[in-house]
Amino acid sequence: MKQTTTIRLVSLAVQFIGAAVIARILGPSALGLVALATVVTAFAGIFNDMGIGSALVQRPKLDEATLSAAFLLNLIVGAVLTLVVSATAPLASRFFGSDDLTPVLQLSSLTLVLSVSLVQRSLLTRQMKFAAVMGLDFLYGFVSTVLSVVMVALGVGVMAIPLGAITATVVSSIVAAVLCPWRPRQLPTRASLTALWHYSAGLLAFNIINYIGNNLDNVLVGKYLGASSLGLYARAFNLMQIPVANLTRVLGTVMFPALSTLQNDRLRFERGWLTGTKLAVMLGSLVAVVTSVTARPLVELLYGSQWTEMSHTLAILMCAVPAYVYASNASPIFLALDATALQFKLGLLTVVIRILSITIGLQFGYEGVAWGLLVGAYINIGVTTVPAMRLAQIRVLPALRSYWTLACAVAVSATSGLGVIAMTGHWPNLLVVVSVGSVCTAIYSGIVFLLDRELLGALRGRR
Repeated sequence: MKQTTTIRLVSLAVQFIGAAVIARILGPSALGLVALATVVTAFAGIFNDMGIGSALVQRPKLDEATLSAAFLLNLIVGAVLTLVVSATAPLASRFFGSDDLTPVLQLSSLTLVLSVSLVQRSLLTRQMKFAAVMGLDFLYGFVSTVLSVVMVALGVGVMAIPLGAITATVVSSIVAAVLCPWRPRQLPTRASLTALWHYSAGLLAFNIINYIGNNLDNVLVGKYLGASSLGLYARAFNLMQIPVANLTRVLGTVMFPALSTLQNDRLRFERGWLTGTKLAVMLGSLVAVVTSVTARPLVELLYGSQWTEMSHTLAILMCAVPAYVYASNASPIFLALDATALQFKLGLLTVVIRILSITIGLQFGYEGVAWGLLVGAYINIGVTTVPAMRLAQIRVLPALRSYWTLACAVAVSATSGLGVIAMTGHWPNLLVVVSVGSVCTAIYSGIVFLLDRELLGALRGRR
């Protein structure tokens, strides 16, 4: 766990700095184009995986036919998706009203056919070689970010970002093949394909529905408010996603295979999920407090005055981080207990709530969308996480009551941070961010460590 966390933090720092440099040079409109392209290619990427990776991790036993079937499906589907996305890129450009989107989307689609390390990554995860999996993620992020920054600085423009992603995909696939020397040795059988589909169908359906809900905001903002507004909104949303994605990725990489092995030991299953989730929420809440309070000086410090408009939106979205982190950890329960069909049904309800939140909020601009997402994030805890906890026989009310200390820490540290902001508003942005961040962190950590002895014991590695 310590290795994976360290690797992820270093990767986060590299990507964070790189994103700031790119944003300063390219500006909101160019990054809005990238966000639109990502909406399309990431949706296609769902079909490239089809839930097969999770199926390989979850199955108690694997045979050569199943592995070969997974590899062949990944290869063929990736090639087909690249052709489809490339051919339909002009239609997507027409839909969003931006001719500049076509070449960006066509170039970005090459990552789909080049992502051929699905089986190797799944086997590494299954073997609980988490440092290797996180290392691959770090390698991808590092190569993609560094190359993109260099090319942007050299004047390549917006095309630097998909070029960096393509190179990183190739490099990480090669390294994955070295770390996991498995190679296909036989043709897949009908039985192996059927077995994969039995597990993956529900997860694929859930991922499709979940993706539509999670990206409808980008589609609607890009369609009705334009690429520049999308660039501002997407940058705020992506900043919010940094703690959410990184915390859930680190925890999910460890938790899913670990919970899969504890399916028949519900006491350890419950303890492992509760402890891991609370640690993630604790860290996510601290980041949310500091970022929300310092939103304006932080945005101007990182991206420049051309991005100041997004600071209030960022502050709103960061308030949703604890809810997103908590709700995201329902997924390992569904996957470990082979309940992807239930996950899909609950996902439908989640998407309905999200669509309503976004549609209502859009009437008030992209800041209204942020408010809608904030409300929907906390509603979805009851929609997805509570049923997952009941499925795993985890006591819901005691688990939720255990968060009172974190809630107090958030309230007190945020109030203190706002007080510091009021006194230091005329200071340079860097000094304001450092001062407020230090005060909030000290107060938040002090309250948690003094009052939450159970969490403190978990941090010290007690059982």
